[in-house]
Amino acid sequence: MAQFPLFASVFCQEALSNDIDLAILFTNHVASAMHRYLHAVPGLEGDNSPYDDAWRQKYQGEVFFALDLLDSWIAKIARKSGLETAIVITSAIGQKLNSGLTREIVQSYTTDYRLEDLDKFLTILEIAPNEMELVGAMLPQYSFKCKSENAAKRAKAQLMRFCGKRIDRFGHYTRPIPDASFQDTLPVSGIYLNADQNGNIFTLTVMLQPDSGGEICIGEISYKPSELGFSITLVSIRVMELLSMTTFLKATCHLSIQKAL
Repeated sequence: MAQFPLFASVFCQEALSNDIDLAILFTNHVASAMHRYLHAVPGLEGDNSPYDDAWRQKYQGEVFFALDLLDSWIAKIARKSGLETAIVITSAIGQKLNSGLTREIVQSYTTDYRLEDLDKFLTILEIAPNEMELVGAMLPQYSFKCKSENAAKRAKAQLMRFCGKRIDRFGHYTRPIPDASFQDTLPVSGIYLNADQNGNIFTLTVMLQPDSGGEICIGEISYKPSELGFSITLVSIRVMELLSMTTFLKATCHLSIQKAL
């Protein structure tokens, strides 16, 4: 949220101060607020909300604040750009409440984990850490630059042994669905794994939800989070606030503004 005013300020000062034909400003802050707090918007849900009244009251204004912030900057940009400039606002997708999110799911996510020892985790998955370099991504994803595209493909193929070829995506709450045609798939529990590969970049997505004994099973071996290289980062707070709680709608919106606001 705090990034958008900084980007918009630079946009106004630099892009609109020059005689240019096209200037583009991108923001994700409205979508980000909707991901986390759409369930808190008054009137969208009845008594069956997965969140309690205290949570909804606390965050009921977040989405409106994000929209008001966007409106205020559209007005500033319109005033600075002048009447001769056409402002076109586009949205690639919409969002709706996540009907599959239950109170039980919300309450089960009270602890989050951060992967601290990447080498340890990759070694357990039988992926050679010396063939790649961490280049960063947004948790719970970790992206690696491999020595070659073939090395990235090998890393993805190895990880797919633990999650199958097909993934039934449901935000980051997805559980792997093994593909019967992929005979080498190994069972996992208490962990969500997924892999993506683009050229020589390999991206690992991983989240933990240990069983009642605090263990994760990979193949036929059980591990504590620390044995996999993870440390606890959040305890007894609503970790779900940090994750995607909404689902996407396949819709596109275009709004054209041709006068100052």
